[in-house]
Amino acid sequence: MAQVRAHTVHHLDIDIACSPAAAWSYTIANMAEGGMFAVPGCTVEPIGTDLSAPIGGYRFRIQTAESVDERICRVTERDEEVLRLSLHTEAISAAGRNMVIYVTYHVAPSDAGCRYQVDSHSSLDLDISDEASPAEIASAIAALRTQFDDGLQASLIGIKAQMEQRL
Repeated sequence: MAQVRAHTVHHLDIDIACSPAAAWSYTIANMAEGGMFAVPGCTVEPIGTDLSAPIGGYRFRIQTAESVDERICRVTERDEEVLRLSLHTEAISAAGRNMVIYVTYHVAPSDAGCRYQVDSHSSLDLDISDEASPAEIASAIAALRTQFDDGLQASLIGIKAQMEQRL
């Protein structure tokens, strides 16, 4: 088995029937402070005085019977004026396949209330057969991109539902 470094880029947005201020508050609590990981089977802890995260960050660990997925998330931008939050996340356990994610959340006013935008660039090690052709590798990366797009879209729909329920 060989490994290929796969890269995927995603740009998604959704209109949400809530104020930009409410969406921003949700984003800070859930993305910047790790609230989205406060679920059974997951632990979240601030990274404290980590000099590589002067704006903030946290470590989270998701443990199942099959694996442990542990990551460090650092806040790299928190712009209260334009309502934009950027994060850098890196996997530190084998289950994470050396994944690195850069993601930016942006909240903007819209006729519906607000537009919630997510831009993401991910890279990770992808296991590929030693005999895989360039076309097979490209196909595997395309499948990964589709999987991530589907997951991000489902996440946005869930975020929309949570924000609109808070009204």
